[in-house]
Amino acid sequence: MASPNMAGTAALCISTGACTGTPAQIIAKLRSDAQAFNQANPGYGFNGDPGRPVGGRYYGYLTRAGSY
Repeated sequence: MASPNMAGTAALCISTGACTGTPAQIIAKLRSDAQAFNQANPGYGFNGDPGRPVGGRYYGYLTRAGSY
């Protein structure tokens, strides 16, 4: 379910005007927004995200669609 959730979040971000530019720029914005939100709210996230690493695995930050 990660792909449909990210696609929806990207569509929401684009529709509100918060994300503009090339696909690569939109991906970079979504990643940086997720990182900033997770770092500002340490209780948000999951085991295995960069704030709670698990055995050398990298899953990335949890995205929050409510930010858009």
